[in-house]
Amino acid sequence: MAERIEQATPETYRSDYPLVVNDGMNDRSFIEATMNCDRLVNRLESMNFLRDVALKLGPENTRKHLVPYLTHLIIAEKLSELKNLAEVLGEFEYFVGGPKYAHILLLPLEELAGAKLGGVRMAAIKSLQTLADIMEVIDLENYFIPLIASLTMNDKCTKRCSVSHLFTTVYMRVSPKHQSDLMDYHCFLSLDVLPSVRQNAANNLVDFSEVVHMSIFDSKLTPRLEQFSFDQNEHVRILALSIAITISKKFDVSYTKQMILPIVLNSINDPSCEVRSILIKNIAKLLEIGVSCLKLTENIMKVLISLTKDQQIEVRLQSVSVLYDCTVVLYENLTYTEATKLVTKFLIPTLCDLSHDSDVKCKLEVPAVLAKFGKIMPNVVI
Repeated sequence: MAERIEQATPETYRSDYPLVVNDGMNDRSFIEATMNCDRLVNRLESMNFLRDVALKLGPENTRKHLVPYLTHLIIAEKLSELKNLAEVLGEFEYFVGGPKYAHILLLPLEELAGAKLGGVRMAAIKSLQTLADIMEVIDLENYFIPLIASLTMNDKCTKRCSVSHLFTTVYMRVSPKHQSDLMDYHCFLSLDVLPSVRQNAANNLVDFSEVVHMSIFDSKLTPRLEQFSFDQNEHVRILALSIAITISKKFDVSYTKQMILPIVLNSINDPSCEVRSILIKNIAKLLEIGVSCLKLTENIMKVLISLTKDQQIEVRLQSVSVLYDCTVVLYENLTYTEATKLVTKFLIPTLCDLSHDSDVKCKLEVPAVLAKFGKIMPNVVI
């Protein structure tokens, strides 16, 4: 587990919320008196009524009483329509006084981001992203970054899972200092004891690859990707491989060859059949990236050949058609002579070996693939 990041949440983030230290009774009494109604909790389940209350109270009292009271009800688990509430809060800035006061809505959404139901959490995340888009940079740094810190350090695993969706929402808009903080929070989540949290952190790498500078990704995030590829949890490793393949198309070819492809190709030794299956399915795509480098192309060929001898029939069966896919890539990207040399050296002998495979399904796949080879290489005797 990573060492806890020592960062106190600024007073500005929670100082407007007396509900943190009281039971919400004063807010409830004020709202009931203003609206001249009883059974307030039940009636707040209606989103139309909630908007009516906010309009009647006005922005200041909505900030001072209604939002804190809603947060109290969420924490006390007294509301049932949480998904609807999460969606409405993302469009509630008008009722609290406009974008300038949008940060007032962060605390109830923080609680909803830790809800048990995934649908509620995703609705809260979407609303948080919506609010972040309308907040000024100074408010992002004073309120939204501390929100991310609070979720990252939270003992509740659902909150730590949710926060990964928020990093890239604000990354490009905040100062380098806060960008560095976001990287630290992501690193912290990457070392979480729970696989579900690490999975979310891993998945976030794709989004980061779209917004961070190449040098930052190299120094901060590529090591995380490699770490995920050796994770003790199979699902994290599966995700890491899929992510590595996805982002391999986003970077400079030389960097991908040097740093990303080795991480991908190391999956050949993974104990999980599913990881190796994902690798074999994507060998042709990897070959497209590495085909300009003879040494790398030959390494990819050797990985492919190794997978055709895999213990699991599922992997070997997939490899038959992949041999043809790789042949197509070679002929599309190399000269006829260069491609033919590689195909006759690596792929045709491997296909012939598969024709003697112990599994009948593999044997039956080979003739159809051989026929395709004949169309591409009419002058080569197979």
